[in-house]
Formats: sequence, C-alpha cells, structure tokens
Amino acid sequence: MVARLTRTAPPARAARHRGRPNAIRQLKAARAVTAKTKIAIACQGGGSQTAFTAGALKALCEAQVADEFEIVSMSGTSGGAVCAVLVWHALERGEPRPWQQLIDFWQDNSAKGWAEIAFNQLLVDSVRMINSGLLPTFQLSPPRRSRSR
Repeated sequence: MVARLTRTAPPARAARHRGRPNAIRQLKAARAVTAKTKIAIACQGGGSQTAFTAGALKALCEAQVADEFEIVSMSGTSGGAVCAVLVWHALERGEPRPWQQLIDFWQDNSAKGWAEIAFNQLLVDSVRMINSGLLPTFQLSPPRRSRSR
C-alpha cells in the first residue's frame, strides 16, 4: 500500500479574518502608527560648520528626535564625523542626554590659554583677509620629477 502525502497551503491571511472585513486594514493602520520613519543624519565638518553641526545635533537630541524617528545611520566628514560618532555612541547606550558627551568633547578641545586664543584668532583673521582679497593666496604645484629612461 502506497500512501500519498500532499501538502496543503497554509490558510491565507484574509481567510483567517473572515467575517471581519476591515481587519486587514486595521492591522496595516496599527503597524503604520507604531512604525517610525527611518532617517539617516549626515554631519558636515570644517571649522565653524562643525560648531553648527554640534549645535544642531544637540537641538535634535533635546527635541527627542529619536522618539519620533528611527535613526538608522549617522555619518560625517572631518569634525562632523566626530560629532556623529559621539552622538551615535550615546544614543546606542541609551544615555538620557546624548548630546552631553558631544558638548564636553568640544569644550575640552577648545582654545583656553591666552596663547591658544591668540593663535586661533590670528588664523581666523588671516583666512578672513584672504577671503576678502586683502591678503594674497599662493597656489603651488608639486615639483615635477624628471623621468630618466
């Protein structure tokens, strides 16, 4: 005697909700309400842009953006990358004030003594004078190497 085994397909979702015409729509609506919109944050770097980035990330954290959105990624360039990694690390650890480590880092690395402050001001003023055309810029190409055959 040979027994034939047949597989039956599991009941479709709609079949499980017979007699409840709006059940599927209600399930989808419930999922939509609980699902957070996924976002990625890219942080720019470079001098004063990094300071802006740090302030913007602090404001986002204070507004509890992670409660409304799912932050799936944070990245950045130069100082923006430092900002991104500090906030991401704090968010992953579930710290109550994820921006605090970021602000502490930049305060620890800011100019404090008179020499640091004077040198910083000299650099800022020099760049401003170059950008306004008061100081010349020099563009030098690397020296060419002679090819010997």
